[in-house]
Amino acid sequence: MDLTPLLSAEFLASTSYRDSAQAPDAAAVFEVVFLAASVDGEVGPDETAQLQKVAAALGVENPEAKIVEYTEVRGKTRLERLQEAAARLTTKGERVTAFSLAFAMTLSDLSTNPQEEAFQAALATALGLEGQADDLRATVYESLHAEE
Repeated sequence: MDLTPLLSAEFLASTSYRDSAQAPDAAAVFEVVFLAASVDGEVGPDETAQLQKVAAALGVENPEAKIVEYTEVRGKTRLERLQEAAARLTTKGERVTAFSLAFAMTLSDLSTNPQEEAFQAALATALGLEGQADDLRATVYESLHAEE
């Protein structure tokens, strides 16, 4: 599934991603999306292509190095890493953007497995968006299917 509709300036504006006086923490958002892409233990070529698009839309420099860096992290669980990245997201816009893009990444192969479903639940909790998760998922589905 192509994440391009979620990377448009219009969609990112709808999440209030850049509405803060400070620059958004693009690297933290990108790390959350990477964790979603790698929840099954690997990042395939299609997921890597989607991560490249996400990095470009967010303004992440040298995404290839970030992917290698994130892949080589040892000694921390995925949940610990998710919680650390989520803690760096200080605005609601950053958290909504991270949730939306990460959720969409778990859908990129057009199905979800139990690992991805568990990650989605942990994602909403880590980002403090449990009460909004269903609405955000609906918005992601709507955006991804709008061009069909």
